[in-house]
Amino acid sequence: MQANIYVDLEKSLAFSVIGVQTAYWEIFETTSTQLANYTVVADYIDGGIFPVGDAHCSFSSANRLQLTDEVVCEQVINRSIAVVIYAPSLHRETQPEYLSRVSSTAYALGFYSIPTIGVMKIYPTFVRPTPSYADESFVFLNLLRRLDYRQVVVVSMKGDRNGEQFVELFEKKRKKYKIHKLQTRLDLCMYVQKNIRDQHLRSRRAKNPVQSYIELEINDSLNSSLAIRFEEFTSNIVVLYATKPHAIMIFSAAEMTGKQKVWIVNEDASKASNVPDGAIASRLSQTPLSALRSSFASIKSSLEFLDSLGETVNPPSGCGKDAVHSKWATDHGLQLLKAICSTSTSKITFNERCERISVDYDILNYNEGYKEVGALSIENIDGTYLLQNGAHLRLTEDSIHWTGGGQKPLEITLPKHLRAVTILDPPFIYTTPIISLAECKNLGTVSVELSPVNIIRVEGPWYPCPKYGLNYTYHYCCAGYAIDLLSNLSLPEPNTTIDTSFTFSLHLNESYGAVTLGEKGYVLSGALGELDSDQADIAIGGMTINPEREKFAIDFIALLRSCCDRERPLLTCW
Repeated sequence: MQANIYVDLEKSLAFSVIGVQTAYWEIFETTSTQLANYTVVADYIDGGIFPVGDAHCSFSSANRLQLTDEVVCEQVINRSIAVVIYAPSLHRETQPEYLSRVSSTAYALGFYSIPTIGVMKIYPTFVRPTPSYADESFVFLNLLRRLDYRQVVVVSMKGDRNGEQFVELFEKKRKKYKIHKLQTRLDLCMYVQKNIRDQHLRSRRAKNPVQSYIELEINDSLNSSLAIRFEEFTSNIVVLYATKPHAIMIFSAAEMTGKQKVWIVNEDASKASNVPDGAIASRLSQTPLSALRSSFASIKSSLEFLDSLGETVNPPSGCGKDAVHSKWATDHGLQLLKAICSTSTSKITFNERCERISVDYDILNYNEGYKEVGALSIENIDGTYLLQNGAHLRLTEDSIHWTGGGQKPLEITLPKHLRAVTILDPPFIYTTPIISLAECKNLGTVSVELSPVNIIRVEGPWYPCPKYGLNYTYHYCCAGYAIDLLSNLSLPEPNTTIDTSFTFSLHLNESYGAVTLGEKGYVLSGALGELDSDQADIAIGGMTINPEREKFAIDFIALLRSCCDRERPLLTCW
């Protein structure tokens, strides 16, 4: 029996064979492994070219049927117990050809239940000696926790399966790291902004802190649309998962890259030619040769399984109906695959999908080129391994070059000017008519007539708060408890790293608002309607929360618990 190494050798045949043989010897310490009833040897097959008659044919000139017949059936399946697919170097020009070749090989080997080790995970008998691309989310979560960044925006591409898995794993693990995520998905094929409110409400009911799901089309309008969407978020931390071509387009369109943003990007996105200054990236600390050694180690650790069967093992010697229905294809091969995937050593372990999970990562920082500023390791600082308890992050934060060469950016940037809407609602809001809005700042104590028999003296300060009509603007000044609260909130907070100060402008509305059913669904009126239609940033006053407003309109403070009278469910809750 043999363990086949199916190598994409390209032009460096002799050098690659020597490297593969050396790696095999380092693990097995012999050219052949003697078991109780079997001898296992390694056979090296060049996947770059194969014979057709008396000539040699490159894969690019052969179809998949030829590949299966000439290479897989005659050479690879030749009593193989396992196959390792190895490519020491891939270029963008040869990668599609190589992936097609791997796909054909793996598809054929799957019929005969031959464990196949390679970097893809698309067939049932595939073993992946490298981690899933989604595992980079684990690196980012550890990095965010160390940098003390909790509010983040996650950007991925719609239709990218690896990106979807990245987001799923990030979402699954982020609560453990106390990360709050604003997810942005970029759509390559169409512009869709549908059911945002429905998704928003569903996420609230599910106690999910995701505040918005946005889909943008990457087209001629991306430059403006992406910038507008990012303005909706206060977070300065952008986690990007994208391929290199998509990352180039995103970085070109993102006008905020020159501002105080922290871009944390996956390895493929970090290869973009226009990666932002100060970007932080992950890089797998694994070379093709080290992955090959790990593959051999997994096979070696599972060989004891063959001796433990207590019955004859006959791997298929070629393609055919008999091989498909053989004992190997229906039983022994699948058990060997399970044994390989059950490998658990100090540095090698697999998840339930037979993907390697115990791999180290480098943390890189971009400043006219990348430099290493840290690493995520499964090995603890005391030499023990953290396979069950997580990983150790080493990060030299002082050596990180932040965007623009300045200090570490703040986690969030709050808007500096807010449009505030309110209504007449004593004692929260008092109003008094005025000829000129400029006079409000000079007002002191004003007698406000609430009714002919109820006149109250209201102290300042007074703020201008016009009321806009269809053809005329009415001038008022406003004061009251809610105005005082807004004014105090706008002041800078002492002894904090986040500047929460802001300026504001006030205007009046007739009502807080109600939910009505219109031609296009539920419509909000009043001050809440202005919030919903982006005519105002904040509404202040003695506003109550009722079921209609909470269901169809406003995401009120998550920690506020609403208590409603069951006999009067449509009335005010508190």
